[in-house]
Amino acid sequence: NGSLVARLLCPDVVAADGPYHITLMEENPDLAEQARKRLGEAVEKLAATLPGASCTAQVCAHGGGAAWPFEDGSFDVVVLAFVLHHVPPGGGHREALLHEARRMVAKRGGHVVVFEDQPDHATTEAAKRLAWLVTEEHFRPFGQKPEDFLCGVLPNEGWRKIFRACGLQPFDVAPIPGSLRHPVPHVSYCLESVE
Repeated sequence: NGSLVARLLCPDVVAADGPYHITLMEENPDLAEQARKRLGEAVEKLAATLPGASCTAQVCAHGGGAAWPFEDGSFDVVVLAFVLHHVPPGGGHREALLHEARRMVAKRGGHVVVFEDQPDHATTEAAKRLAWLVTEEHFRPFGQKPEDFLCGVLPNEGWRKIFRACGLQPFDVAPIPGSLRHPVPHVSYCLESVE
C-alpha cells in the first residue's frame, strides 16, 4: 500500500540522497489505489517542505507472472520488500520475478535489494517459536493459507541458491533482528547481476 516506499520521500532522506523517481508495482488493485494516494500525498508534502526537490512517484497495477511493462535497464535499484515468500512456491514463479528484477537493473549496473523474513534467526528457541507463529499468521490477511506458503519462507542458503539460479549474487547481506513490535528477524540481500 506504499507505506514503505513513502518513507523514501521523507524530506530528510531526499535532502541527503534524492532526487528520486519511484515506481511501485502492485498486483492488488485496491492496494495499488491506496499506494497511489499515499505516494501522491508524500510527493506533495515533500514539495511543500523541500522546494526544488524533483521527486516523482507512480504506481503501476500489474499482476501475476507476466513480464514487467518496462524496457531492459529501466531502473537503478529494484526493491523486493517481503515479496518473495508470498509468491507461490514451485512452478518457477519466484525465479521469473527475480529474472524480471535483474532485467530491470543489469544494463545499468544496478542492484536488486531483497528483504525476507528469517524466523530461524531469532536468538532463543522461544523467540523462534514466536517468530514462526507470527510468520504463519501474517499470510492470512493476504488470503493465503499458511500451510501453502510457510514452505516458501526459506533459510539463507535457500535464498542464495535461488539468487544464483537467476544470475544474481549477494554483495552485502545484513541481518535485521526482530523487535518487540515485530518479533520476526529479517535479512536484507543486496544483489548484483552476474553472467
